[in-house]
Formats: sequence, structure tokens, C-alpha cells
Amino acid sequence: MEPTRLPDLRQIKSYRKSLGITLIQLEKCSEVKRSLLRKIEDGETSTSYEKASKIFQCLNKHIKISEQSVEKIMSPIVSLLPSDSAEKARNILITREFDAIPVLDKVGNLKGIVTVYGLNSHKLSDESKVELNTVLEDLPPTFPHDTPTSWIKNFFNEFGKCVLVTKNRKYVGIITMWDFIQR
Repeated sequence: MEPTRLPDLRQIKSYRKSLGITLIQLEKCSEVKRSLLRKIEDGETSTSYEKASKIFQCLNKHIKISEQSVEKIMSPIVSLLPSDSAEKARNILITREFDAIPVLDKVGNLKGIVTVYGLNSHKLSDESKVELNTVLEDLPPTFPHDTPTSWIKNFFNEFGKCVLVTKNRKYVGIITMWDFIQR
């Protein structure tokens, strides 16, 4: 079984600050020494998968979930076509700092998602020549716009995961871990 995907360690500081957590609190919760946390946040060192996992699990526990509907926290959907290139997808993912982008056909049917992690796993030599339909990841869960946010929190056991939001049988939004953190 593949280990859980974790975000880039450089995101720890922004996640922590967005959640209003101090280094002392993160140290207690994650059992990772404050001096190491500071070095990781400053990009001076990396750490083991085990310690990184503990840090992100701690951050995940601090996300506050309310009973508001998913429509209140979703981001507007940005999608790509199956015929778009992997290079185009990577550029959008990186420049817009997206965790995932849904791939819809011309009539709006969901075909899958694309993530930087997924693109990296394919080790493509020339992304400009590779269509997304050959590198798609599994379909993400989909929920109606009026679903309570508390119902979807458990779908974010891995960073980089997303859920899609529908209204009137159309995809209208996407929710990632960031949407919970930024609220």
C-alpha cells in the first residue's frame, strides 16, 4: 500500500498560521521538537515521513468544521479537458496553487482529476505531448451544494484530495483542505 501523500513541507508555516497555531502548540500536538519545526518551516531542513505525517495530522485536527453547507466554503471550479496537455495542467496547478483540477469533457461529464503528485508519479519526459486522458486520477467524491461541511471532513485524510460540489446537476465548485483552513 502506498503511503499517504503529504503536502510540501514548506506549506507547514502557512497552514499553521492560517489556523492560528503557535509553534509551541504544534510541538505539543505533533511531538516534534520546536527547533526542528522552526527549521522545517524556514526551509533549512526536511524530516522523516513519520514526523511530517504527525505534523500534518496535528494541523488537520485543528481545522474547525461548522454545520454550514459546502457551498459556503467551496472555490469556483476551474476545469480542464481530457485533450489538454499535462504541461498545461502542471502550469495551472503550480501558478494558481491548486491541489487538484477536475477534468471534464466538453459536455461537462467528469472524467477524473489531475494533481502535481499524480503527474510526478508518471515521470513524463515531455508533458506538452501527453494528453490528460492518459494520466487521470480516480474520480473524486461529489456532493450536492447543500451538504453540511461536517459530512465531508473525513474525505480529507490526505492532503491533495478534493471533493466536487454540484448544483442543478452541474459541477459548480471544488473543496480542498485549504478551503477548510482558510475559513
